Amino acid sequence: MSVVGVKQPPRPTEVHSIPCSIDHDGPANVNSFFLVEDATPEEMTLSEAPLRAHFRGRFLEGEFVRLPEGCEGVCTSPGCAPMVDGQPLVVDRFHEVRSTFEGATVWQHDRQKGTDDPLHRALAWVELAAAIHD
Repeated sequence: MSVVGVKQPPRPTEVHSIPCSIDHDGPANVNSFFLVEDATPEEMTLSEAPLRAHFRGRFLEGEFVRLPEGCEGVCTSPGCAPMVDGQPLVVDRFHEVRSTFEGATVWQHDRQKGTDDPLHRALAWVELAAAIHD
């Protein structure tokens, strides 16, 4: 992956992994359907306050999963290749970085939170690869 011609620094964003599939590609009024509950004052005193939400009527329990040290997540969208020395950059595909993130909130509705979800498993491979190549 190459980084070329950054127009503006990407803004930090929140990323949520929700256990569902939505057949839609485009804008959506997510805040009307995905409702995150605030922790109670008693829960705020805990080292890890429980995360709870509702999505289209289903109760979800969440856990924030931080990316491994040295990794940064990016959200991209298809874009037009920039000009380099007055000529368009020749590439098969070009994506622009829209935002960055340090981790994601993984939401579950039918099982206990833990390390069995796809994000935890993928991040375990990142850490394993780093250990092998050090």
